[in-house]
Amino acid sequence: KRITNYLNLSEQDKKDIICEIEENTIGLDEILNEEIDFDRLASSLKKGFENHYNINFMEEPLYQDNLTLTGN
Repeated sequence: KRITNYLNLSEQDKKDIICEIEENTIGLDEILNEEIDFDRLASSLKKGFENHYNINFMEEPLYQDNLTLTGN
């Protein structure tokens, strides 16, 4: 739902998209009926990509430029 914050659309168009998202999507927390541990989720997604594509992601520290982009 928060993705609409980043769209360059009118407020009405954003509201329409939010309604469509609410009608057509479901969250993992709703499917699993439990709170999502985002570190575990990120790790699982990373492992899944590595296994499926037979690759290894390299982890590197975030530099100040990267942190600025994330708003931290």
